[in-house]
Amino acid sequence: MFCFVSTIFSQQSSIPPNGFVYAEGSKFMLNGAPFYFSGTNVYDFFTYGAGGSESDTENQFMDKARIDKHMRKLYENGIRVVRLWGFSHEEWHGFEIEKGIYDEKQFSLFDYIIKSAESNGIKLIVALENYWNDYGGIKERLKWEGIEVSGGGAHDQGQFFTNEAAIEGYKNYVNYFLTRVNHYDNVEYRNDPTILAWELMNEPRYQGFGDDLTSDVLRKWVDDMGEFVKSIDSNHLLGTGLEAHGIKYGFGGDEGNDFIKIHQSPNIDFTSAHPYIREEWANFTPEQTKQLICTLADESHEIIKKPFFVGEFNVERDERTEWWETIYDFIEEKKIGGSAFWWFPDEETGEDKFAVFEGDPVLDIFIDHANEMEKMSGGEGIYVSLVTPQSGAKLLEGGSIEIETNLINANNTVASVDFYSNNTLIGSDNTSPFNFKLENLPNGDYEIKAVANGIAGNSTTSQIRKINVGTNAIKLEYKNGSPDIIASEIKPQFQIVNLSSQSLAYKDLSIRYWFTAEDNKDFVFERNYVVIGGNNVLGNFTNVDNDLYYLEVTFKESAGILESNENSKPMELRINTEGFTSQDQSNDYSFIGPQEVYDSNTKIGLYYKGKLISGTEPESESTTLSVNEFETTVSTLKVYPNPTLPNTTLTIQTLNSITVNSIEIIDLMGKVVAKKSISNSTETTHTINLENIVKGMYLINVKSNASNHVERIIVK
Repeated sequence: MFCFVSTIFSQQSSIPPNGFVYAEGSKFMLNGAPFYFSGTNVYDFFTYGAGGSESDTENQFMDKARIDKHMRKLYENGIRVVRLWGFSHEEWHGFEIEKGIYDEKQFSLFDYIIKSAESNGIKLIVALENYWNDYGGIKERLKWEGIEVSGGGAHDQGQFFTNEAAIEGYKNYVNYFLTRVNHYDNVEYRNDPTILAWELMNEPRYQGFGDDLTSDVLRKWVDDMGEFVKSIDSNHLLGTGLEAHGIKYGFGGDEGNDFIKIHQSPNIDFTSAHPYIREEWANFTPEQTKQLICTLADESHEIIKKPFFVGEFNVERDERTEWWETIYDFIEEKKIGGSAFWWFPDEETGEDKFAVFEGDPVLDIFIDHANEMEKMSGGEGIYVSLVTPQSGAKLLEGGSIEIETNLINANNTVASVDFYSNNTLIGSDNTSPFNFKLENLPNGDYEIKAVANGIAGNSTTSQIRKINVGTNAIKLEYKNGSPDIIASEIKPQFQIVNLSSQSLAYKDLSIRYWFTAEDNKDFVFERNYVVIGGNNVLGNFTNVDNDLYYLEVTFKESAGILESNENSKPMELRINTEGFTSQDQSNDYSFIGPQEVYDSNTKIGLYYKGKLISGTEPESESTTLSVNEFETTVSTLKVYPNPTLPNTTLTIQTLNSITVNSIEIIDLMGKVVAKKSISNSTETTHTINLENIVKGMYLINVKSNASNHVERIIVK
């Protein structure tokens, strides 16, 4: 079907960096190739979570598992683009509840939506405000300026488009939104290619103010806002969010938002329409629907010279199969750039007449359409993304990450995937699903990316994921249950917070609380209150030097797992003597007086697999040697078990490739108490026997040519 052809001035747009979608004539483009996309609306992604000003941002305010689960379902059903709201003025999950006050928790949630979309191979079209009253809209912006309107179908909210103060508030919000720095990867929204486009507003119109035909007022607003947005963000496409009503189409009325005039605004990059063709005010037949879409597509391609996006549409369930087949076939025939049906909520969302849920038979029609749009895009994997690791992930030294790709049409179009860490090739995979495991990571910052190599000789690169391996992935918090200097009971209370992206076994963790003994050294360990179970917590006392002791808290295997971003909850412990004699805490290394809320204490040691990862140990009075006294020291050892016992065998693992000459056990007076000579070995695992070594603190020194590889050990 062809409606008409007309030619006028064609606007040329500059090409943004790789990974950003751009417009070239009537086509959306990505990385130099046409990008025909299949999409949906999930407007309410920004509400996934409990919300509330008092809730924990990462674990309660947002529901990461729900976001990730639905993103994955969308991808599996052929969704490549999601249109959603980037606005709300309501108290629950509001971005801007009061004029100029932007909610950090809500923007943090949106940060995660962007990263989840990127992980699952989905791009986003974000509407920045609403003409309608839902979630406040421009009615609320007028209210902030002292103007009360009914809004909605009364259309008196159109005053917004000529109110300078309200427009200035909108511009401030847009500027904040576009320049927002995602706290997971420190990338500004305007620099993130996961976002396909911004829309100035959902369904703007200037109706009932005497400008229904000429559309001059709305065109001026679109001109001004387009120039403003592009001055901030030249990377992303910009749309209007228009419905495309008009008497000339026999579809709705003239509403001060003429399709051609508004979309010819120089900084608007594509056209949009929302053809709800079976509503009572339209009631189109399939043939009339094809004629409407044909007209809008031809006006977009031949007059406006821009891509056409069908931003919303649907019919009720009993007609859906016939209408979807008709509409999607015609979108493909007319080479329309993309579409997004209304809408695809998740399983926790209530049903309405347009909702399409997982398992709906019409999704088979959509998946066929999605596959066809990919073929129209050249049939290649359009982009590669990483499902894991997440940007901002934290790991402990020696941890491992699974680099998991998310490839479009991977089985047919991708020959191999190369994996890079800090721009160094670390591995390749030529078998779908193209994953790679990076193990035994030493401390440091890493930038992870994947490059997919197509069978046609082309390649695409994923966005970089930044991760950190180090001691800040887990935190020990302390509270003092006995703040008096002289006390018959020492009551250290602990919480362990797992800030890492990995699950941790409690049995791999231990805590050391250091104190100075008085005359009575018959110590007793008690558990006053332990959320994970008192029977899962053990306490042992070690005398290091003279009156210096530490309580070592360890955990049974039955204590289980401390999951990522979880808190162990309180462990309220007690140290006393057999006769509850008085203890002077003033000279106790780990003692902090009135610390009544959980906070850090740098003089309590937290250990992971026997290695100190936070806090400091006291130096013994007789200590004359420390790790720092070696001229050349490289901390690349994993020693276990540590603490250990006399007359046992100690295992030493070198984490880097070195040539080992000898292993020494040195006491803190500098005396070598045990030595094992090794003939230039490149093996990574060695052992040494601790026969005849008494209790105390020692240094283990693995000698490698001119380097010393040193670690501290405790023999109990």
